[in-house]
Amino acid sequence: MSVLTMNTEEMDHLQQQFNLFAGQVEDLRTRLTATLESTTWTGSRSERFRGGWREHWSPSLAQLQEALVELASAISIERQNTIAALDSI
Repeated sequence: MSVLTMNTEEMDHLQQQFNLFAGQVEDLRTRLTATLESTTWTGSRSERFRGGWREHWSPSLAQLQEALVELASAISIERQNTIAALDSI
């Protein structure tokens, strides 16, 4: 037999933190991209670096941001499901 326990305030805080951090990751990605684009730097090494940013690193940060948003949603659903389960006992 399993026991259901949950502090709903803590779950709300957890969801808020995941959403907050998702926004911070998006802001970081945006600011880094803007800084890179506004930096005077030419040549083959610059092109390789900028290409790496566009093709790998920036998309990786975007994936992290998306994952944090999805996890925040999952936390909300879990909170709602647990409350419903506890209410039915």
